[in-house]
Amino acid sequence: MMNLDDPFQSFLDKGYDTIEGWPGKKDSVSFLKVFRELFGVRPDMGGACEVGVHHGKYFIALHNLLGGDKLSIGLDLFERQERNVDASGRGSWEICLANVEKYARNPSLVKLLRHDSITLKPSQIRDQAPGYVPFSIVSLDGGHTPLHIVRDFLFASDITSEEGIIAVDDIFHPDWPGVTEGLYSVLNQKVSPFVPFFMTRKKIFCCSASVQHKYKEFVGDKATVKKREVKFCGWDLLSLNFGGEY
Repeated sequence: MMNLDDPFQSFLDKGYDTIEGWPGKKDSVSFLKVFRELFGVRPDMGGACEVGVHHGKYFIALHNLLGGDKLSIGLDLFERQERNVDASGRGSWEICLANVEKYARNPSLVKLLRHDSITLKPSQIRDQAPGYVPFSIVSLDGGHTPLHIVRDFLFASDITSEEGIIAVDDIFHPDWPGVTEGLYSVLNQKVSPFVPFFMTRKKIFCCSASVQHKYKEFVGDKATVKKREVKFCGWDLLSLNFGGEY
């Protein structure tokens, strides 16, 4: 259990490298600290949620990033691997729980749920979270088929704060083309208010269209790595180069 002034940095320093997982370079994860300035201490914004937590590497980082004093929920098939149709990771409930207990601030505010996200409804998440408020960050790293991405993105759109962020893993990964196909589909259909505002070599980050320009400018001001403006599904966004992350 962590009771340090900055549990996020402490986890990156002491726990991050000990956990199996593929969230990308530590520098790109560490960069997310800048969003504390945007989120602040707001009662209308909750903790983190991740679909596809595996052993909790990125999930714990997000929970601690947000202070660890609001409920965070991690979803995974875990041992229900017969439903893992594209073999995208084999999460372990026991290993993930042990990592949460060891590295998450206030582990009692972390819930791990065995669920197939493709059939999950937002009401089921709210039922698991007394005093539920929409999450500040929702990370999608579950099924990598186009259908999973579309379903998970729409699900995330319903449980993320209007000021929050949705992160989609494995964008443009040559082994997982379904991620890019699914994201193109959901964005081109314009069925979610969330649109992209920046990407790394590993992930793409989305926010409400109402704050897209504000968030893109914020990232541009804060990023010290090489960056360039690109266009994706009609939106101008920033590409930040932290180096190869696969």
